[in-house]
Amino acid sequence: MKPQIILTETNFNKLREIIKKNKDKEIIFTSDNDDLNRKILEKLPINILLINLKNRKDFQKQRNSGFNQVMAKIAKKNEIAIGINLSEILSSKNQSKIISRVIQNID
Repeated sequence: MKPQIILTETNFNKLREIIKKNKDKEIIFTSDNDDLNRKILEKLPINILLINLKNRKDFQKQRNSGFNQVMAKIAKKNEIAIGINLSEILSSKNQSKIISRVIQNID
């Protein structure tokens, strides 16, 4: 099993440099920025995208899960796994909202 590194950097260029230095490790990336998540999926060789669901605001008639069918296709094409932060669910007061977002992502 490869050593893992969890990255939370918000600057794309700095993130690219960090990933180049750590090619021998399994790279897990997490961010609250949906646009950055998609850019990372498209352009950088990460292993796992960890989706944060706790601090999201839902839309009027839809849950905001931070993940959609376009991102799913990109992740599949680039062989990137999608992760869910379980400690975020366990420590939240709104567990039902977070679990419903997870279910939306699965469907």
